[in-house]
Amino acid sequence: MDPDDIFNNNDHPINRCGEAILERMMFFQPMKWQAIMLDIKSNIYALEAFSEWLSAEWYEKILLEDKYPEFTMWDDDMAILDTQHELLASLN
Repeated sequence: MDPDDIFNNNDHPINRCGEAILERMMFFQPMKWQAIMLDIKSNIYALEAFSEWLSAEWYEKILLEDKYPEFTMWDDDMAILDTQHELLASLN
């Protein structure tokens, strides 16, 4: 069997297994998935956003709500800090 046939065949068990691993990672380890699948510029932008949000005082966060609505929805800085740490660990 030609190795190229394996990678061109979506029904091959190796391809289904790889897709399942990435899908599982996307749901259960989203920061690791992001570190692997996105380019470095996107990851740097995400780390800068985490840093900007976490270093802001409560009154500054009110001004940042429009820029980072996802952090406003979380309303939990410790969860945001944990997520930042997960992304940093995944990039290392």
